[in-house]
Amino acid sequence: MTDDQEFEEQDIEEAINEMDWSGDAEVSFEEFEAWWIRRQERHGNGQHAGAEHVGDDDNPSSDDSEEDAELERLERKIASRIKADINAVEMRLDAKLDDVNERLASVLQLLESLAARST
Repeated sequence: MTDDQEFEEQDIEEAINEMDWSGDAEVSFEEFEAWWIRRQERHGNGQHAGAEHVGDDDNPSSDDSEEDAELERLERKIASRIKADINAVEMRLDAKLDDVNERLASVLQLLESLAARST
């Protein structure tokens, strides 16, 4: 089964909604980082989602391994989506920066033209 088949779009949306504290439908680095740290703390404390499957001998069951693998795949998909969002934002910023630079160049030309006329 491929990663695309493993998780539905709804799974990804739910995970993003869990991370998106600001409610702006985008996950900032800070939001992702906070979510990741909370997840690692829960996992490190034995409180991850598969903790109810731990046997009497405190050895994780195979359900834990499968669940951890599913979480890792979901995290990769989410990270990929966040990276795509960041790339899109960077492209928009680059386009705006190019526009600002063009406008500044036009203003500079106008100022130079006006300075040349006044001399």
